[in-house]
Amino acid sequence: MPDVLSELIRTAFIPSAGKKLIVSDFSAVEARVIAWLAGEQWRMKVFERGGDIYCASASQMFGVPVEKHGVNGHLRQKGKIAELALGYGGSVGALKAMGALEMGLTKEELPTLVRQWRSANPHITRLWWDVDEAVMTAVRDKTSTYAHGIRFHVQSGMLFIHLPSGRDLCYAKPRIGENQFGSPAVTYMGVGATKKWERIESYGPKFVENIVQGISRDLLCYAMRTLRCCDIVAHVHDEIILEADPRVSLDAVCEQMGRTPPWAKGLVLRADGYECAFYKKDLEGEIERMTHEHYLTAQEAQSLDRRAISRYYQSDLFLRSQRSNNLRREFAFQMELGREDLETVIPNIGEHLVTVQGIADMIFEEGGAWVLTDFKTDRVDADVLCDRYRRQLALYAKMIAGSTGMPVREKVIYSFYLGRALTLS
Repeated sequence: MPDVLSELIRTAFIPSAGKKLIVSDFSAVEARVIAWLAGEQWRMKVFERGGDIYCASASQMFGVPVEKHGVNGHLRQKGKIAELALGYGGSVGALKAMGALEMGLTKEELPTLVRQWRSANPHITRLWWDVDEAVMTAVRDKTSTYAHGIRFHVQSGMLFIHLPSGRDLCYAKPRIGENQFGSPAVTYMGVGATKKWERIESYGPKFVENIVQGISRDLLCYAMRTLRCCDIVAHVHDEIILEADPRVSLDAVCEQMGRTPPWAKGLVLRADGYECAFYKKDLEGEIERMTHEHYLTAQEAQSLDRRAISRYYQSDLFLRSQRSNNLRREFAFQMELGREDLETVIPNIGEHLVTVQGIADMIFEEGGAWVLTDFKTDRVDADVLCDRYRRQLALYAKMIAGSTGMPVREKVIYSFYLGRALTLS
């Protein structure tokens, strides 16, 4: 829950008066690009008919129909975690990192899941090793090679991967080295995990990841050009944020963004979007992103109460916080306090001064004073919740006022269980 709330920083971005924001992004762009590059026809057909790739993947892997919340629906989660973890050569370790064990899978079934995914996607698996061989040959023989419409060549001490858009990916000082298993591998110079300039080892699936993400970036740039008559105020990952007149059609923006460029014939794209009075991520998309980037495990993502989170977005407290010109989240503070402040919390404290530290979930300025907000998930009624945290918030209010020089006018607990804000007297 704290990870989800920390993402609310984006809501500080609002449109000009009389305007709205339109947020439009590609749907499963990397999955679409890798299927197109590899020629994985069953996946492309799923995208053409607007199907659920996680259900389709599970169906292909297990050989049975899979419907979300329907027949064999329990297999969809296995299809989803396989899709997120295995597309770029991932194996058992990638499944574990994605939270496979936490979602109930056993260690024994993970190798089978890897084999089933690769068996269901033979063209993608072949793409990895075709690219591996093409890169290896280009670096070893200082020549040009081709794989799946991509050109690889070495020139002036650089490896170039020529993308369909005409742009090149560039790798400095490539050479053939030896990987951790004692086999030949391509290495190049770059900024590694230690944030230092060092030699980096790579191989086919990793180069495929670079290529797919490079093409995805070029698709975004092409979409921005098709929308150049609109007021694009920002772009983040695979989404574009527009500031628009209220009369501008969301459907028209998504249609333009989803157009396939001339250099990607056969690639099936789709863009989805929404309108908003402040910048935000659609909840399901944000949860999926946080799962993919390992902020949440699959089990944690599945257990989130979407309705409770959505209620907060629609609450008066949230709207008040967005109207403030001075909003701070995870606000840290500390202060030396004595017996008169702490004797109800620490019995027999004596005359000692104690340094107390705290972090407020959110404070925002309203009418020249702070509104202190604490988010809680306790499954108790309002009276119990208020009594449980009254002293803590009173202490926080005193410390925040002392450290900022501005009084706290209101102390609020937002209960996700109750779906409402509770103001403490």
